[in-house]
Parts: sequence; C-alpha cells; structure tokens
Amino acid sequence: MIEIKVAITDIEKSHCYELRKIVFIEEQKVPIERHMDEYDEFSIHFIVYDKNIPIGAARTRLADNCAKLERICILSANRGHNIGRQLIQKIEEYWVNNSITCYRLSSQVQAVKFYEKLGYIIISAKPYMDAGILHVMIEKNVDRQAI
Repeated sequence: MIEIKVAITDIEKSHCYELRKIVFIEEQKVPIERHMDEYDEFSIHFIVYDKNIPIGAARTRLADNCAKLERICILSANRGHNIGRQLIQKIEEYWVNNSITCYRLSSQVQAVKFYEKLGYIIISAKPYMDAGILHVMIEKNVDRQAI
C-alpha cells in the first residue's frame, strides 16, 4: 500500500535524503556536493512509502510565487507504477490547499513527457545543463477558481 506524506520527523527526512543519494548520486552520477544545499533546511519534504519501506521522495518550496518542485525521485524498481504521478499530485494538492496554483520545476529532458501528461509545459527557451544532465524549465498553472 502506497503512502505519500509530508516528511516531518527526522527519520522521515533522513529517508528522503537517502533516497536522493541512491537515485541521484549512485544511479545518475550527480556530484555528491549537489546532494544537499541551503534549501533543504526550510523546504517541505515529501516521502513515499510502500508497506513502510521508503521508495520515493521530493522537496518543494515557495519561490517567485510558485511552488518549486525539486529532488523528485523514485527508486528504479518502483518506476512505471504511477507512483511519480501520485507524488506530484500530492505535492500540487498541498500547495493548492495553501492557495498556490503555479508549479515550476527543472526537469531532466528525458522526463519531460511524464510531466507533460500531468499538464506541465516547457517554459525555458532552450535546454541547459545541470549537474551534468540536460534539463528544461517546466511549469503548470491551475485556474484559481478551481481552488
């Protein structure tokens, strides 16, 4: 059974950081110095559990009147089962409940089709490199009347 929630406890947050380490550093070879940054302390972290086993995570924060979604990761064995979609929807729901209807993220180019299915559009003029991986900036805006 999949459970997605805001990571509140130190243990839940440590699960988020460990998942990021597995996906980004070990799997995608992102430099370790990119793992943690000044935003981790005040960001809102989300954790995904499958039968109490951590399998996915994300962080989000308010930036330029938009919810900025970052560090989104699902363990490779759990991809392709709509868990990423559920995680994004849970994050969007959190922000809608806080009257934020603009969502933005720097997406790896290979993940753009996934986000487009969720209503995101590319807003950057051209792809750019981040941590050695090609990215584009994408965004989704929800009609305020839908809140």
